Amino acid sequence: MPNSVPMATGARSPVFPLPAVTRRSWNFGHSRASGVRRHAGVDLYAPADSTVHAPEGGTLIAHQPFLGPQAVALLMQTDSGAVILFGEVRPKSWEFYDLKIGSRVEAGDPVGVVGVTPGGSSMLHFEMYAPGTRRNSRWLTAGSPPANLLNPTEYLRTAIALDTSQTDPDISDTDPTTDPDIDHDDEADQVDDEGGDDDDTDPPMIPPTFPPILPPVLPPAAMGLRPLLFVLGLSLLFDEVRR
Repeated sequence: MPNSVPMATGARSPVFPLPAVTRRSWNFGHSRASGVRRHAGVDLYAPADSTVHAPEGGTLIAHQPFLGPQAVALLMQTDSGAVILFGEVRPKSWEFYDLKIGSRVEAGDPVGVVGVTPGGSSMLHFEMYAPGTRRNSRWLTAGSPPANLLNPTEYLRTAIALDTSQTDPDISDTDPTTDPDIDHDDEADQVDDEGGDDDDTDPPMIPPTFPPILPPVLPPAAMGLRPLLFVLGLSLLFDEVRR
């Protein structure tokens, strides 16, 4: 059950990761894939290419496939202990800010930009895990929650309370039981729920093609000279051999 997942704790004053957010869905633990699994994070909707910020200081430790070729995940080990997974960001978008795996970031630093899912939606899917985690864990309804999974809801609410930009009345907090738009199961099921194709691999090499080499075509007027040309060619060949 969702209530059995521990609440994440972290820095006392975390930075909200997505100032451009247009809607927040507190849908942690919500049923997905027709009840086969549960949602392991919180969705923060924002336009594609919106900047994602580190809520606190830490180190980038890994990236992985997530939800299609333009929506991967970046993981950060925070100084406070928890691991943050920034899901559905553009592949290698951390490189826009001269970051790589192993880079150190501080609270508020940009770490990437929001990507686009196969269905065309754009959001930051935010997950948190116990220290040492280097990949997300699938939460199946039939079993217990992953032992390393943490509930990021209160962590994000603390960040919102400290961020004056999040008081905009146009930003709505949606309830997963009443919001029909938050469940993107059709997209997630196509790529095995936050674990699809990675865009970091190079596309397959296509060998170059060359036009076929054709024999020279003689004009019609020269067709009757072919025997003479053949003899002349042999004569030149013998001369070359004698040299």
